[in-house]
Amino acid sequence: MKKALNITVGILLVIIFGLWLFVFQVRRSEIALVTTFGNPTRILTNAGPYLKWPWPIQRVYTFDQRIQNFQDQLTETQTADGKLLVATVYVGWQITDPRAFYQGFASRLLSDPERASIASAQKILEGVVRNSASSVIGSNQFSDFISTDASQFKMEAIEGEMLAGVEAAVTTNDYGIEMRYLGIKKLELPESSSQEVFKNMQSERAILVSKIQRDGDTAAAKIRTDANSYSAALLADAEAQSKRIRGEAEAEVSRYYTIFDQNPELAEFILKLDALKTSLGKNATLVFDSHTQPFDLLQSTNSAGKR
Repeated sequence: MKKALNITVGILLVIIFGLWLFVFQVRRSEIALVTTFGNPTRILTNAGPYLKWPWPIQRVYTFDQRIQNFQDQLTETQTADGKLLVATVYVGWQITDPRAFYQGFASRLLSDPERASIASAQKILEGVVRNSASSVIGSNQFSDFISTDASQFKMEAIEGEMLAGVEAAVTTNDYGIEMRYLGIKKLELPESSSQEVFKNMQSERAILVSKIQRDGDTAAAKIRTDANSYSAALLADAEAQSKRIRGEAEAEVSRYYTIFDQNPELAEFILKLDALKTSLGKNATLVFDSHTQPFDLLQSTNSAGKR
């Protein structure tokens, strides 16, 4: 019984040792490269167990295929117009070709190539990013980064130029990686240039305020001129209308005067009647001399027509 148990344990140990020698696993977050006698022979991108020959025939290198990121702060960089600027740049990159990545980084680091190669690649990328960012900053004006006028900002285009420069260097050197993103996280001004920048910004703001005031004065003057012109036009039109109405009234009065001249007594009688209508309102009480015109019309007349 004891002998059978020992045999079983031995067989299990042999199986485990054999699996350890001949089987390896690739995780979901990894990408693997198999080398035979030091030469890359197989690339594995899917997760799962795989077979291999034991070392020293074959060796397996696994690399993290997730996006790696870091940020790098540049030293003081001069813009095209001579202003100093410090930019903090963040970067994301990913291993896409484990063969090229191994030949570029892992094969140089024999102690722990899987981990050390990531650090080595990042260190090299930091230099590439720094060179590209410095070159792009040096070819742009300070107002492209910091300005009181939002239309002058070119941040998106500048970040695109930086990324293109890094991608070109990575492709040329065949590092086996691809850049996923690059952006400017923060911009800082050195102490030596902060006061000068603030003065320039204040000056630009003062010029902008002056321009707005001039535009406002011009618009106000135009509004006043238009209002005066419109008012003059209205007054002229009203004057013309009043003259026309006055002329028509005078013509009408002249026509009645002609009729009244033909019968003066009738005209006097009509005028007195109109005056009575005006004076005698509803429930009116009047005290007057009977000889006062036009109330003399109310005097009684005798049969002979005498009053």
